[in-house]
Amino acid sequence: MSRYAQIEQDNNQHFSNLANKLSQFREISQDIQNISNQDHSLITGLQDNLESLYDSIKKTGGRLTEVLQNNRFGVWKLVGLGLVIFFVLYTLWKLI
Repeated sequence: MSRYAQIEQDNNQHFSNLANKLSQFREISQDIQNISNQDHSLITGLQDNLESLYDSIKKTGGRLTEVLQNNRFGVWKLVGLGLVIFFVLYTLWKLI
């Protein structure tokens, strides 16, 4: 085999190796992009859920404030209800 044929074969082998590495890098890049898109979707969903939770808490706080301002006796009912719920949950937790 001539020297030039050997050099050509070596070059083809190097080219093939580089093409394989490039293919692997493309696959890794695509995997990273897919994972990034999944994470972005998850974060967007969490953000939407947190915004919804914030709105619900804000509405509940407004309703609670309205109840407390309209009826002073209602405060004691709410405190009593809260204590009853606490003791029921505490008792159930101790039993489990």
